[in-house]
Amino acid sequence: MPRWLQEQRARALAGRNNRYHPPSWFGRHVTRNLSPYVTWLFLRLGISANQASVLRFFVALAIASMFLLQQPEWWIVAALACYLTNILDSVDGELARLRGTASPQGTYVDEFTGMAGGGVLLSGIVLGLCRMLGFHAIVPGLVAIVLLFLTRTHMHVLRSIAFEWGLPAPARDSTLPRETGWVRRARKGAMYLLITPGLQYFPQLLIASVLDLLVPPFMLFGLAFNVRLLWLSLFALGLLIAAPTRAWRTVRYGISSQL
Repeated sequence: MPRWLQEQRARALAGRNNRYHPPSWFGRHVTRNLSPYVTWLFLRLGISANQASVLRFFVALAIASMFLLQQPEWWIVAALACYLTNILDSVDGELARLRGTASPQGTYVDEFTGMAGGGVLLSGIVLGLCRMLGFHAIVPGLVAIVLLFLTRTHMHVLRSIAFEWGLPAPARDSTLPRETGWVRRARKGAMYLLITPGLQYFPQLLIASVLDLLVPPFMLFGLAFNVRLLWLSLFALGLLIAAPTRAWRTVRYGISSQL
């Protein structure tokens, strides 16, 4: 990365509150080294932070249309393209800090378009599977969509409350209250089913799509399945575990433990 771009990156991250948005390893070392190039381009084009947030939603809408196609090749392209939404999620904040336009209103636009984009992507996945395998594929999809919105909204509401009330959030290296054994196991189990840090569910979807190039559709419990629907069912199971676990942690340890 050129020196002038490194300086831009340093200024763009200077006002970022890592206590409330702790970055993952992938986010620090990959995404945040790619986003400055897009930020530089948007600065030259005069695109604002809010416009970048809205653009992320329309990019998600375009990617979701690829999931309506049945061929695994299109799903592989779509899963790889999903990472662009992660980069744009970094770009809007960088633009706001570089231009001095960061505000609570901008934060809400960022959060809302992020939740809406995630819902659109997952809806495209569900509709694509229904076209391929039949209506039964919508069951894990509906569970995943509803719980995805509930768990993400839960997190954003808590974060907003913390901002408004000035409640403390733990630093990245701070010690959280000790969890009970079943809560810790449930949280870790949900994490393995749901996410790879910094990329959300895209890597698992990519792997499932590649496997569908090799594994033909199969019958399971008397219903038509492929690897992609099996992945979506496991994803829904992860959300079923994550939602009550996060709610329990909130009640037991307080709002700050969720941030």
